[in-house]
Amino acid sequence: MGKGKKKQAKAVESVDPTSTVAYWLDRAPEIRGIRRPATRMKMAALLQRVDPARLVADVDMTDMAGVVADIDELLTVAGGDAYTDWIEQVPFADGLQVEVLLEYFNSKVFPDLGKGLSSPS
Repeated sequence: MGKGKKKQAKAVESVDPTSTVAYWLDRAPEIRGIRRPATRMKMAALLQRVDPARLVADVDMTDMAGVVADIDELLTVAGGDAYTDWIEQVPFADGLQVEVLLEYFNSKVFPDLGKGLSSPS
């Protein structure tokens, strides 16, 4: 019983916390510029262009790279130096920076987009 716990503890210790999406999302700054209606509408349009299947498919990523660059530019404008300083700290290796950027955008900026509207009862 004691050996199983030691192996499990080693597995947890071997994970680099700086390489996980959750680690970086916890350190993300607040994006205040998204309160501007024009910025939110532009971000919503960009998010709807993102096809999750293309993120994992082995296809030409030119279009996706453009969408990611547009989202990053909007967040840079909306978040300023705090956003820029944060995203530049996220490791670029293994696509982590892009994954963090898209997850931040989907979870913090537009968490309810595409979930439909609830009708009043």
